Parts: sequence; C-alpha cells; structure tokens
Amino acid sequence: MKVFFTILTVLIFASGCNTSTILMDTLNQSEFTASEKEDIVKMVDFFESKISVSGNDFNKPYKEFIQSLVNDGNSILDSTFNYEEQREMLTSINANTKSEIWSKAKSRAFYSFNGEKLKEPIKYESLAISIDGKYIKLLDKIAKKDEKIKYYVTKAKEAGDFPMFYNLSGLLIGVDNKWVDFNEGHWRLIVSIQILTMLENDKRHMELAE
Repeated sequence: MKVFFTILTVLIFASGCNTSTILMDTLNQSEFTASEKEDIVKMVDFFESKISVSGNDFNKPYKEFIQSLVNDGNSILDSTFNYEEQREMLTSINANTKSEIWSKAKSRAFYSFNGEKLKEPIKYESLAISIDGKYIKLLDKIAKKDEKIKYYVTKAKEAGDFPMFYNLSGLLIGVDNKWVDFNEGHWRLIVSIQILTMLENDKRHMELAE
C-alpha cells in the first residue's frame, strides 16, 4: 500500500510539472531573463485562471473562450475578467519585462467606450507590440517551424501592432474547424498576451470618460 501511494504521488507531481514546463520550454527558446520568464508565467497564469483552466488539457477552456469571444464580442471580456484585478497584476510586472513585449502607441478616440461620438477626439497612450523586443524575437524563432506563427508575426510587423483579433481567431480555429493545439506553449502565450493587451487598452479607453 505504501508503494502504491508513493507511485501515485510521483505521477501527480510529474503531471503538474508537465503542465508548467510546457510553457517554460517555449520561453527557454527566448532571450528572456529568468525574472522576465517568471513575469510572463504570472501573466499567463492570471489569464488561464480567468478562463477556468484546470488539469493538463488546455484545449477545452481555450476553445470555449475563443469561440465565445468570436460569437459574443467584447461582452465576454467584461464577464470573464475584472479590469481592476488585471491592472493590479500588470502593476506587479517588472518594467523591463513589459518593454520586451509592448511599446507605447499614440491613439486617438473619436468615440467613448460606450459608443458616443466625442465632440473632439481625445489622445491617449495605448499598448502595441514591441517590434524590437524579445517577445517578437521569440515568435520569429518559432515561426521558422510554424506557418501560422509566421503569418501572425508578418501581420504584426506590417502593422507595428498586434494583429487584429479576427486574424488571430482565424489562425486558432483554422479551416474546417481544425483548431490549433493549445497544449503547445506558444499558443497559450500568444493568446494570453494578446487578450491581456486588449483588456488593458480597453481599460485605458474607458478611463477617458472618467
């Protein structure tokens, strides 16, 4: 009996390690420092806690969330995430880590977050992808072996920003509903970073009326 519980404990531990090391295997291909990797894992963990990831299979919660976002639009973001919790989490991320993922972009709002036309456009600072950062360099490396990632990176570089969500969702869902495998660390990373960016930019847009 003691041997049985010892084996069971080892199996559970190994299973948990597999879950966490999948993402680290992806990050270990990058130039991120150890502390920067920890920051990124924290961001992905935050995102996955909100879409109810549990266990070792990431496909079900990711697919359900992406499909809901495609069907229902940004309303699903409001019901899934708490802006204040996200802002608190991002505040805890080191500035160096942020600069390797994001650059600052000058934006102008012609409409309020509620859709009302503004008398005068309001300038504000939003987040865009850092074309020279370690994050895009990591995706560049993965793109050499994955045509979908290559397309994503190409769109990002052309725009100087994250690709539009419909471009990303098209890659994720694929032709004939052939989804990507979210058990691969790079897809978890890409979706988490893009959605967290969308949320932060939404929050900044909302604050214009405050």
